[in-house]
Amino acid sequence: MFGAKLKEKFTQDPPDSQIDLFTIKFNYYHPLDFPVNQNNILSLFDLLINELKLINKDLNNKHLSKVIDYLTKGKKGFTNRKLDTVREQLLNAVTSIFEARRQLPQDEDKKLEYSLIKLENLYAQSLKNKKNKTSKLKLENELKKLKNSLPQVEQHLLSEENKGKNIVLKAKIILLIKEKLDKAEKNLSEGNLYYTEILTRSSFYLKREIFTN
Repeated sequence: MFGAKLKEKFTQDPPDSQIDLFTIKFNYYHPLDFPVNQNNILSLFDLLINELKLINKDLNNKHLSKVIDYLTKGKKGFTNRKLDTVREQLLNAVTSIFEARRQLPQDEDKKLEYSLIKLENLYAQSLKNKKNKTSKLKLENELKKLKNSLPQVEQHLLSEENKGKNIVLKAKIILLIKEKLDKAEKNLSEGNLYYTEILTRSSFYLKREIFTN
């Protein structure tokens, strides 16, 4: 959910000169995951960097510090129109954000879920003018392989539950994987290969969490 609070004090009667008009665009059927100006890529970098700095202020997690560093380098690469550098640094950031997830308490880990969504969006938006060297067929195969592996993952969780283990958190991860894979499938059909690529990668890391945590 995205929201903002505006406060104003009227000092004139009537307050004609103090009235501001706002136009809010909202597509009910296709809401944005990250409802800010998608064309201002540097702003997307800054918003995510500042958000992660705030999260890491008290945690001082080394992996989150790496994410911030990778994002800063990615922003510099985008400024210099070095999109290969942008891709490399953002992929590094994704890897490190999952390393951080393994170490953080559940409440902070939830915050990183939203940061990950923003990072996935940033990856897709910052690289949309770069030709993707990964073929659509390869992405289709990776996506199909992950989706076909989900019954095995669910069977693993049932086995864990039968041993008396609490599987609630891991069951939520499966739901998150399915959500990302469905979104990846939709973006693949629309030709958004970079979005498909990063969503598939995130799903792979989430699946690994189920077997390693």
